[in-house]
Amino acid sequence: MERLFRILSDCLNDNDFKKFKSDFSHKLYDCLSSGYAENDNEVSMVTKMTDSINKTKYKDFSFYAEKIHGSRSYVEFNYRDKPTTKELADMVIISTASRGRERIFQKIAFIQNKKDSNHSWQIDLEQLFLLKNFPTITGKKGIFNKAPSKEIIFQNYSKTLGNYGLFLNPGEMMLISAGIVNSQKENSKICVNDFKNIDHSISSNNSFLPFLSFDFHPFMDEFFHHYFKYFHSFGFIPPFGNSLPFLNNAFISRDIFEFIDNWSFFNIGETTMVNGNVINEHLHSFSNALIRSSGLSEYIDLGDDNAQYVINNNLVVSLLNLQIEK
Repeated sequence: MERLFRILSDCLNDNDFKKFKSDFSHKLYDCLSSGYAENDNEVSMVTKMTDSINKTKYKDFSFYAEKIHGSRSYVEFNYRDKPTTKELADMVIISTASRGRERIFQKIAFIQNKKDSNHSWQIDLEQLFLLKNFPTITGKKGIFNKAPSKEIIFQNYSKTLGNYGLFLNPGEMMLISAGIVNSQKENSKICVNDFKNIDHSISSNNSFLPFLSFDFHPFMDEFFHHYFKYFHSFGFIPPFGNSLPFLNNAFISRDIFEFIDNWSFFNIGETTMVNGNVINEHLHSFSNALIRSSGLSEYIDLGDDNAQYVINNNLVVSLLNLQIEK
């Protein structure tokens, strides 16, 4: 973990890394503007994003994306006083840091993508409830061919496990946590202007920190010494306040560039592994199943996972893998 901190802190002032993120963003802008020009639906636009993301690389950062083909991912849960069935997501983002093929850190985020109509989006309130709260769910169709139990519980400590990818004409995307969408919506509609005045100070938190394993804590003092020294060399105090610019939990990415920035710095989604220790068991096993089903397990070792989940559902899995040691 100390090595991961050092790599990400060094990337903050790496002009080549910033150029890479800018070029990567430009690729996604091109594919989304093409999607709008051709009047694509959400599925086609996500497919184009998959092609743009897959096998994008910068030094030890590698981005992959593959589509799992099968049924749509429906789950059943109780919405207020009644059972309901909704799609879980149409895209998943997984971020890993590895030594060789061995993972030491991992995060996951579920994303439901929506195309705008006159700069606004209709929100299904039952699916919003699912992505905001993650109540107990059961596989209804396509999502779980096999599961360790009938009822599945995914912990959502960060409140960033469920998100919306909001496409915007003529070719933009915002990534917004379900909690922020819930707080800003009016009835079942959300508009682009609803997000303009959200204070950046509530846009993120460091909710992974309570899960640092005991043997990691001795590195914290050394890391912060390195971090402050890094910024002081440029004559100013690091501006992170009560949150770090990486290994964070971003509630909002206001455009594609900010999305790529947050993804590259491990700021998207719920943590499932820290310092090689699994901290969110069901969610971590489900992440393994997604990696396996998408064919992306060739890039990382899934460890002693015994295929608790078997998945056959139609969604895109996007994977960032950062090699911290060869």
